[in-house]
Amino acid sequence: MILPWIYFHISTHRDYTCQTGVDDGFIIKASADTGVADWIVHYPQSNQDAEMVAVDFDTSTNVFGAGYSCTKADDADFKICDGIVAMFASSDGALMWEKRFTDLSALFTIKYDNEQGGGLYVTGTTTYGGSTNGHQKDHPLCDHDNCSVIMRLSPTDGEVQWARTVKGSPRWGVFDQAGGLELGKEDVDGPYIYVVMDDTGEGAVEEATLNAGTSYGGCLSAAGVFTPEYLIFMKKVVEAADCDFYDISGTSTFISRQAAEAAPASSVINGVSCGKQSTGDACLMKFHKHTGLPMWAVDVPPVAGIVPSPDGLSVHIAGWYYPGRAPALLDSVSLPGYLRDGGLGSQTSGIFNAKISAETGAGDYVMHSGGGSKDRLYNLVGDAEGNLYNIGYHMNLDMQWGHNLKTTMVETDVQNPTKTEAVETHMYVSKIAAATESIPSCLTTCAGNTDQAVIEANSCFIDGKCYPADANGDAFGKSCFVCDPTKDQRNWSDGSTLGLTQCYIDKRCMASGDFHFYQRRTWSGQIPSLCQMCSPGDNALEWSVKDGYQVVDGAPPPNDCAEVTNAPAPTPTPPTPTPPTTPTNPSEPTGPTMPTIGDNQSKVSDEKGLNGGAIAGIAVGSVAAIAIVGLIARKAMENGKERINIPEGPFHDNDVA
Repeated sequence: MILPWIYFHISTHRDYTCQTGVDDGFIIKASADTGVADWIVHYPQSNQDAEMVAVDFDTSTNVFGAGYSCTKADDADFKICDGIVAMFASSDGALMWEKRFTDLSALFTIKYDNEQGGGLYVTGTTTYGGSTNGHQKDHPLCDHDNCSVIMRLSPTDGEVQWARTVKGSPRWGVFDQAGGLELGKEDVDGPYIYVVMDDTGEGAVEEATLNAGTSYGGCLSAAGVFTPEYLIFMKKVVEAADCDFYDISGTSTFISRQAAEAAPASSVINGVSCGKQSTGDACLMKFHKHTGLPMWAVDVPPVAGIVPSPDGLSVHIAGWYYPGRAPALLDSVSLPGYLRDGGLGSQTSGIFNAKISAETGAGDYVMHSGGGSKDRLYNLVGDAEGNLYNIGYHMNLDMQWGHNLKTTMVETDVQNPTKTEAVETHMYVSKIAAATESIPSCLTTCAGNTDQAVIEANSCFIDGKCYPADANGDAFGKSCFVCDPTKDQRNWSDGSTLGLTQCYIDKRCMASGDFHFYQRRTWSGQIPSLCQMCSPGDNALEWSVKDGYQVVDGAPPPNDCAEVTNAPAPTPTPPTPTPPTTPTNPSEPTGPTMPTIGDNQSKVSDEKGLNGGAIAGIAVGSVAAIAIVGLIARKAMENGKERINIPEGPFHDNDVA
């Protein structure tokens, strides 16, 4: 269902009686086409923190919200938080009903079921933020210090219809993986929900059973035989009338879940539990949605999103993992660690995508990607065709996506040219195809190894993908490279624009006239160079320098450029007087011989005046003009302007105007 409206849900800062750090929740309904808000609801409110963590809607686009609201007494050391569920009218956001769970500290997923029987499903925790420092609640169905809680509620008033509790308190937030809750495809899979929660069953001394929580109702025969509800009907909630249908004798009695005769959750012995692997961080669980009967569970690394497949045969999960801490996925596959800088440094985190059997919980495949620093996933979503989309961020200079596909993040950082981690945070969206060709279309023969496969004459096979001749690498930031089968069928070749209208510098393709730039952070503006630019005709692989400028080594833009200026001419060396000679004719006077002024010499004056007449005066005037220029430059530097280093050496004709 494509909605004409979108709903925002989050917390907003508010100040009470000069306190700070106080958040309130809100929900906004806005047009999906224009973004114009229709209404805003300020809910829930608190004197500490409150938030609508998740929303969903019914068939009339009325909104269900789940979150928490916290309060703190003046003499308390910590705040007390309660889980909140509420319903708002689609027309104006009016509150239709609300339910506060004082035995929970937060709720953080919600999903409405519009199939037969309806239902509202939520997940939550008995502690706030995964902490047990006085934050844990005393929940009647939790036999541990803290529990993860999965519930089915009435969509008309929020009353609990069933609840399951599992040892462990999940965390959530921007830096934690939120997990998820999704409905199975009932027409092809059955009446099930899939739930994944962080830190559930983690580090348990013994396995954390899912068979805890609300008792099972059913039918009690006249002979005293009790049949639990999950054995009577799987596709609907069992009611009193169903006992007569089940027992044609009409002598069976309906037993509600609250009755003393109801079967406790622990009466189910099917071995479904979390924590089978001590290193597990999260648990993926499948429940029968009408009764809460657990079907299977599997330990997985932290999960950010979950997507049941359109065919009902599989469920896809994706999230983040850390080597040595993450469990082996699919019972045998250990996820690798990525090394920074192509092999330097310790093994670090990665992103995973896994496909799980909807029927048994067994693994089908797991894929991984990463680069060595702060790989995180925000969410996983799917489309009607079964394609998957990862949304997340990383701080890698090189990102490995699998199947030999690699992308390079370019950051200009002259202060740290040998860095191994990105300074900027890079957001990303990646797509995983629902189905792949058994043999890529451009390979004419393939004996199980694409490295030895024969590629069609007019195609390239690059990074595991087929490209037709003349296709460029624009999707990977390489618009100046093309598929040229005549040159190389397995790698990008130089395009016709390279050296003509484009350059390839610092691992980027850019257009003629584009300037080198510096960007301190992702959110800051680009600071362009004054002189370093792409000039394909001069050098297509290095920055060209504009006439009249020279590059200042090691300086980022705009301080990387200095105008070429004139320096003072070397001070002329006074000519050495010729020693007096003894005249051959005693009658001739004796005295020094005047030196000859050559082309490259100047006659300088002493304090009393000039010697050498007009010729000397012209020479001195030239030197004086150069000296004045030098004084102006020195004076400018004394006034705090940038000092410019003038290169030594002979001057050329254009050095002096």
